[in-house]
Amino acid sequence: MGSAVEALKKACQEAAEESVSVAKGAKDGRRVVGGNRKYGSRKEARVAKIAAAKARRAAKEEEEKQKALEEERQESGPDELSMYKGAQKLFRDLKVKIARAPKAKVLAFLVFIVACCCWFLGSGLVKSPGSERRKKMRPRARFVEAPDEAFVHHFPSHGLTIKSAYASRRGYYPNNARWKNQDSYCLIHNYCGQEERVLMGVFDGHGSSGAGCSQFAGREISSRLERHLLDGQDVGTAHSKAFVSANSALHRNKTVDDSLSGTTAITVLLDGVDLTVANVGDSRAILGQRGQDGKVVSKKLSVDQTPFRKDELDRVRMAGGRVQTSAQVEGLVDLEEDVWSTAEGAEESHTGDTPRVWLTNINIPGLAMTRSVGDFAVEKVGVYAEPEIISRKLDFNCKAIIVASDGVFEFLSSQTVVDMALAHADPLEGAYAIVKESKRQWLRHDVRSDDITVVIALLEWQ
Repeated sequence: MGSAVEALKKACQEAAEESVSVAKGAKDGRRVVGGNRKYGSRKEARVAKIAAAKARRAAKEEEEKQKALEEERQESGPDELSMYKGAQKLFRDLKVKIARAPKAKVLAFLVFIVACCCWFLGSGLVKSPGSERRKKMRPRARFVEAPDEAFVHHFPSHGLTIKSAYASRRGYYPNNARWKNQDSYCLIHNYCGQEERVLMGVFDGHGSSGAGCSQFAGREISSRLERHLLDGQDVGTAHSKAFVSANSALHRNKTVDDSLSGTTAITVLLDGVDLTVANVGDSRAILGQRGQDGKVVSKKLSVDQTPFRKDELDRVRMAGGRVQTSAQVEGLVDLEEDVWSTAEGAEESHTGDTPRVWLTNINIPGLAMTRSVGDFAVEKVGVYAEPEIISRKLDFNCKAIIVASDGVFEFLSSQTVVDMALAHADPLEGAYAIVKESKRQWLRHDVRSDDITVVIALLEWQ
């Protein structure tokens, strides 16, 4: 890699020197090629300058590419195999030196080597390629944000233990090696200072400022909800105020431009056995519940707010919004008919162009959801941050709560996600498995993958 960059730089330098020589020769009616003076024109000097510019540009592009790859390598951490091989070489060299030394020095060297081995292996600087697989804790995957271990929280008054964890992986875009994860999440134990309260949330940003919008929403909604609950407001009102006021604060914020950017927002509040879900957008919460036959099945805790829902479609159109597919906007499909179904479950089976929300007379922004935090430009046509709220009680048949961005559910069914979460006693292992399989399915069906985030809570009843 480095040699390629050096070669390009050398070619660039030679081309630049040649262009200077040609330019000087052109003034005297001559040009210089390979050290031989021949008669020429200024046109040839310009050609040489263009060649030099192209060489410089190619060198710069190659340098940027190598820099991006180096950043990726640094982000993924050191290459364990190369570290292991380096340690092997070091010990081989020491072995040769010891063989040539007197017996007293051999003994001293052996003591030194044993001490070094203990220090290196204990500090984790040197590992054999298979050492991580022997650990109980799963190793951290590349580009995945996750805790070092699962969180364990007890609800003693209900005989309930909650094991929770999260995992988030940035998307893969072949033309953008520096893609930034636009998903955010929260997992807060002892919420509001109460032992039996937990808040889980996922925020999936979109648009050029999507990462900033999701981070802002996650931070503001969790803090505002806490404040409203501590003020004694009922759970439904507290959630509604937290979402709407966070949306207004994002509009006023001067560091995050939400004119054409925004985020989904879904939170799950556990207060003892009382469960409250507040949702804006198409991120999703599901419950794994044991049925009468003993099998654990997935149950919806939220409903995606998209144009596939007739109530949401009608509401946006009544507000002046235009809902069409990209093909309709481009004039490739009849504008008078909805080319998608609004029947229940239609979104999961839909394989065509996605219906999107547009301004009345301008073909922007093309939003695939009917509610969001942010997206100031389409708020006037019905896209707002008022959450849909669902409340219910948990019982001993409830085994898992999962909150995830649509990057998980694009190719995995809710039942598959529940099964994968419950297949692992450790929720961190389950979160890793879901993220890994989601990414694999994305690249199986597409050349890219969306950001992928999941928060899991496993419920153990006594």
